[in-house]
Amino acid sequence: MYKNEYLEKGIENAKGNEYLLRGYIHTQNNKYNELVINDLGFISNNIDELKNFKDELVKANIKKFILTESSSGLMSNLHWLDKVSIKIKGVKKVSYIDKWEKEECFKEGLEMIVK
Repeated sequence: MYKNEYLEKGIENAKGNEYLLRGYIHTQNNKYNELVINDLGFISNNIDELKNFKDELVKANIKKFILTESSSGLMSNLHWLDKVSIKIKGVKKVSYIDKWEKEECFKEGLEMIVK
């Protein structure tokens, strides 16, 4: 299961980027083997929030994450992520443990590289 000490402290102290912390909590709850961010909401509407998201990724020494978002704002978010040098590497499967069946499952998403 994916762990990150910086994000653990952010949750403990209730400080940090809400999109990143929510993604980390989602990752922990589903026992993903990599950081999975499921929802970036309307982050592309707020360039300062987007820059803060990138800054927090760098502070947490996160070089990649899996974006599994499927909202109508996905294309806009991808465009603006690219503007802050968070690039699409490709499609990737990540494994997690199903909460009810207690077995390994897979989900596909976009592997994003933080430059």
